[in-house]
Amino acid sequence: ALPFGGKWYLFASQMAGKCPLLGWWSLVSEVVRGVADTPSGPYRDVSTIIPSFAHNAKPFLHPDGTWLIFYVGRENNQTHLCAKDGAGAAAPVPPLGTRDLPPPGRRTAGPIMVAAASRPDAPAEDWEHFGPLTDSYEWHSATNPSPVFFENGTVLLAVSRWFLATGSYRTGKRTVLMRSDSWKGPYRNISATATAGGSLPTGEDPDLFRTPRGFHMLNHNTGAASTRLWFSEDGVTGWQESRGENAFNATVSFDNGTAIKVCQRQRPQIVFADDGLPGWFWSGVMLPLDGICPQNDLHPAKNPTYTLVQQIGRSGGVGPSGENEKT
Repeated sequence: ALPFGGKWYLFASQMAGKCPLLGWWSLVSEVVRGVADTPSGPYRDVSTIIPSFAHNAKPFLHPDGTWLIFYVGRENNQTHLCAKDGAGAAAPVPPLGTRDLPPPGRRTAGPIMVAAASRPDAPAEDWEHFGPLTDSYEWHSATNPSPVFFENGTVLLAVSRWFLATGSYRTGKRTVLMRSDSWKGPYRNISATATAGGSLPTGEDPDLFRTPRGFHMLNHNTGAASTRLWFSEDGVTGWQESRGENAFNATVSFDNGTAIKVCQRQRPQIVFADDGLPGWFWSGVMLPLDGICPQNDLHPAKNPTYTLVQQIGRSGGVGPSGENEKT
């Protein structure tokens, strides 16, 4: 979510037809928008901005004043109505032998696209779509786009690519950095991706952001619901993993003294406050269902999912707006 005109605008991925996330996200996910008076909501007037298939929604205000939504997907005209409790036959999973492809790896849901408008409250028909920004409509090896914009118009883009095991590099999602002269693309890999050696072992779902201290990246790389912070001085070289505690984990504590344990905590995004420092941390979470978490994406489940926001405090327990820190 981002502020505009005294309101907050949330752009999120929603499963159409009351379908569950796992087994369905790559088929019926759509991008919706809601508006609220504060970052914590409640968000109202929810409407579809990009119909299915559109996932990984991530909004940004470009330095030139253009509002952008980075996402993956291509309109497929697919509509499904799952049962009210989220039950229903899941989308078919291709046999393993048809999913494993030569490095840089497996086909991902895509391609990467961007929608642009002059205002965040623009109607769906006023958002102009650009792409594919990476790969093509037929072949998608990149997902989870996260850009950093520079005043000269250039863009540094972090994406996830799925590599097969090669030599000493483990299989799975890893981060690849790309660059473009414009947010419209085309984007080119900064390093080679023929093998995993040109990527960063930061896990998937990169959130790339810049502070006065340099470049930082959140993912989920120490588990399905936790990560270590990575950092670099120039955003391209010298990336290092922070030591000590995770930046976030599966336990979510609230300011009323309660806490929950989530199954998954993914798609992190940092939103900056007026003081130029990180002000809010957004993520998508999945809750246990009857105390059970799904094993992985290949085991479709009906577990509830939602978007979570946490205010990032300053020294003395004061939040970015000068108020007491809240979660």
